[in-house]
Amino acid sequence: MRLTELFENQEELEFQMAWANRLNTIPMNLRGRVLAIAKSQLNRGESASDAISTGLDQAKAELQARQSNKVDVPKPKTPQKTTPAEPVRYSKRTGKKWGNQYYRDPAKSGGIKGAIAKSNPLNVAKKGIEKIDQELGDLMDPSKAFATSDSKKKR
Repeated sequence: MRLTELFENQEELEFQMAWANRLNTIPMNLRGRVLAIAKSQLNRGESASDAISTGLDQAKAELQARQSNKVDVPKPKTPQKTTPAEPVRYSKRTGKKWGNQYYRDPAKSGGIKGAIAKSNPLNVAKKGIEKIDQELGDLMDPSKAFATSDSKKKR
């Protein structure tokens, strides 16, 4: 006799051996429920193989009861909406598609996003070039080039 046999529960060993022998015959979806029922039957004094058989029978009965309560009513098919495709809409002011309102220039928006975009070196350079263009354009314009400083102040 081994020491493990003295200290271990003999009924538990019998149950584990019976469970290992019957495991392949029990469907996967019922194994957990069969094990729970078999353990409760074992605690009531049934033998290990009888407890597993009882658990399997009860689990199958429960599954059939659950499935018989389910009534498969076919769902009515919903008709597909047959709406005409929406026309592509354009803005009167800019001529862009309406979908472009989500892709605005970040430099024109406020908040942190706008501040970061405004401090971008490309945007700073664009502003500087615009000012230079305006000044040079004013000097190149004959009507503004010969105007006196007094007439410029009146404008």
